Amino acid sequence: MSIIYGIDPSLTGTGLARLDTDDILDVDTWTIATTGKADATLTQRRDRLARIVDTIALYNVDLVVVESPSLAQGSQRGTLDRNGLWWLIVSAFECPVVEIAPSTLKVYATGKGNASKGHVIEAVTRRYPHVTTDGDDNRCDALVLAAIGHHLLTGRPLVDLPATHTRALDKVARPGSSAA
Repeated sequence: MSIIYGIDPSLTGTGLARLDTDDILDVDTWTIATTGKADATLTQRRDRLARIVDTIALYNVDLVVVESPSLAQGSQRGTLDRNGLWWLIVSAFECPVVEIAPSTLKVYATGKGNASKGHVIEAVTRRYPHVTTDGDDNRCDALVLAAIGHHLLTGRPLVDLPATHTRALDKVARPGSSAA
């Protein structure tokens, strides 16, 4: 049995999916919602990130699959905080952590690296009807990340996927390796 976490880091709604390889029909997804203020102090910003990470890292897992940060998004402070959150998440676990680029996640979900959030939600809802995501893009992304983790660990996709989707993993480093 392996427990896989898919994590879509966000300052306002970090998406999480927990998948047990022994019971692939029982997948939990949820969002950690937080709010911040533009004039927040450094301490308030640090405490916000710590709350998110503390909530995520409460559980023992065997593999974490996390979406890499989008470097061209938002204000300088927002970018700094998002990247800080990403590093705190990556550092919080003692298990292997696999980084997945946003375009790789989209290809695995939809077959296209430039798919919109709406297309990812549609694909996830259609392919994983047994998982409750409530149409939340953060939860959908986290589910795709957990599904990628399952594929990496077991050598097979969680659900049937065409080669146009699974090609997303061609250049992904496997858990415990330094290169694909």
